[in-house]
Amino acid sequence: MFLTKNGRGRYVLMDIQEYEKQQAVIKLLSKLSEAEDAIKTGEEWKSLDDLKKALEV
Repeated sequence: MFLTKNGRGRYVLMDIQEYEKQQAVIKLLSKLSEAEDAIKTGEEWKSLDDLKKALEV
């Protein structure tokens, strides 16, 4: 549902589950964008040994 103010769109009323789903998608896309940037710059690459250490429990 869209609410207007002075004839222009101003607010949106939506189901909370749909809102939470949209927020999760936005967060995922943001993380994917960060990963693409890291790949392009070569930052945050880990060696196999570093990865093994990070995954140790």
